[in-house]
Amino acid sequence: MLRDIEQLSTGQCAEALGISEQAVKVRLHRARLRMREELARVLRRNWFERLLSSKGKKPWLAAKLF
Repeated sequence: MLRDIEQLSTGQCAEALGISEQAVKVRLHRARLRMREELARVLRRNWFERLLSSKGKKPWLAAKLF
């Protein structure tokens, strides 16, 4: 959050957390991977609901839901 939301540099994050810059980079990488996995899981779960809600609409418009 410090890096992406507060827009601190890697060095500033490391200093604030009391860890090395390399450790900050590793933690950011792992956190972003986890976020990607969670978002993919949620989106996969809801794809069928979005498809059903587009029933009766033009197929080229339904494609925009994905």
